[in-house]
Amino acid sequence: MTEDKDVEQRHAALASQSRRAVLDLLADSHEMLDAAAIAVGIGLHVTTVRFHLEQLENAGLVRRELSHGGRRGRPRVLFGISAAARSDEGHRQLAEVLADALSSDPDGGATRATAAGERWADVSAA
Repeated sequence: MTEDKDVEQRHAALASQSRRAVLDLLADSHEMLDAAAIAVGIGLHVTTVRFHLEQLENAGLVRRELSHGGRRGRPRVLFGISAAARSDEGHRQLAEVLADALSSDPDGGATRATAAGERWADVSAA
């Protein structure tokens, strides 16, 4: 049951275009980034980025690390893409391409998406 919940949480996290943009930026970065750098990189307000980072972290797609940098005071919070997100990268790209293709349908892809989901349920049940 927890595996199903993890998958649902991951899918819900990836349903947001903004969260996918955060993941793409982190995947392309050679270093961990703070929320302010991510906000600049994807053009969103830092508070909005923090919300998306929390959702991605809860889904296991992003990891956080504290950096004290040899200074006193509050540590800097850095974010990076998790190993789980890297392993899901191919599936995510495929899902994104398929979703884009479906959204070009006059009904936004609802008919074909429902039919595909029903076929998938039939195959999964077998």
